[in-house]
Amino acid sequence: MTTENPTANGAFADRFGMSVAGLCLIHCLLLPALAAVLPMLGVVAEAEWLHRLFVVMAIPVSLWAVVSRWSQKNGALFAVVIALGLGLLGSATVVEPLEVPLTVAGGVILFTAHAAWWAGHRS
Repeated sequence: MTTENPTANGAFADRFGMSVAGLCLIHCLLLPALAAVLPMLGVVAEAEWLHRLFVVMAIPVSLWAVVSRWSQKNGALFAVVIALGLGLLGSATVVEPLEVPLTVAGGVILFTAHAAWWAGHRS
């Protein structure tokens, strides 16, 4: 990966973004179910710091992908979709009763945006 090729840098950001969004979704959906079987996982499933860590990781990765694609066709649309996903993830950290649906929606939007851009613009 070189810094001269913004498409390569953006592709790495998309793969990393899909990984972070996937981990966030696993944390949000799978860990609570596993905690019913293995109660020790309940500590990890309920860890607020972990949710915030995923949001903090998602912001720079998504911004990196947006900046590397801004001048390309549909770059602005990609930025809007990423902003929507990040907004939902961020709001989930402060809106306790809607934490799970907001996190899932934000994670799915981020994963889908990164996956669609990566699949559609591979060289």
